Amino acid sequence: MAAHRKPQLDVFRQDFGGMDAWTRHRHFIDTYVKYYQKDTPQSRQDAQAKTELDILHENHRFLRSEQDDQDLTWEKRIAKKYYDKLFKEFALVELKYYKDGRIAMRWRTENEVVRGKGQFTCGSLRCDESDGLQDWEVNFGYVEQGEKKNALIKIRLCERCSYKLNYKKTHNRAKSHQEGSSSGTSRRSSHSRSTDNNVDRGDKGDQEQAAVGEEESRAGTRKRSRGDVEDGKEESSKDYRRERSRGSSRRDSEREL
Repeated sequence: MAAHRKPQLDVFRQDFGGMDAWTRHRHFIDTYVKYYQKDTPQSRQDAQAKTELDILHENHRFLRSEQDDQDLTWEKRIAKKYYDKLFKEFALVELKYYKDGRIAMRWRTENEVVRGKGQFTCGSLRCDESDGLQDWEVNFGYVEQGEKKNALIKIRLCERCSYKLNYKKTHNRAKSHQEGSSSGTSRRSSHSRSTDNNVDRGDKGDQEQAAVGEEESRAGTRKRSRGDVEDGKEESSKDYRRERSRGSSRRDSEREL
């Protein structure tokens, strides 16, 4: 019997020798559910035990109020205990997605306060600069448990991270200023074009009026010249009639003599 049990013990040691108590427990439970409780819902089979980190994710609050501290369950007590250990004078900032206007903040832990992170060095999680730090009081808007909230948060950043913090606002302001200047330039150019068109039209009108005046003056000159010719013809015909009448009178007088 002993010889028959020895290979089974070796197999057991090979399978579970490197596991801790919790891993062996989960393995036994999964095996039991898989082979002996086949009618158990799939969601129950795949359910995993919650850790303290999962509880903190569900119950943590960036800023706790008096209502949050009422009727505390053991999960909320764990979250409150962690919240009380945080230092809330200055916050730390995540600026990875600063170009999209998405900025994350969190409070400092005890180790970070001891190292001076966020107070004597830059408050960005990706920067350790200690020179040229600037104080900022930011109106931080965030969504927590489906509710939109706002809070004034103090942070200290270096010059480069300060530029990242205000990148979205500065970029939008420069963009709006550029659009306004371009629209003003287009308006001025259209106004100058219309003015030039009006000037060209005025010059053409003046030229047309001058041409019409010249034509009228030429026509008047022609009329005057024609009138002068007709007047000359009339005077010459009158002179001819006078001379003819004089010649006839002379003939009559000679006949009488």
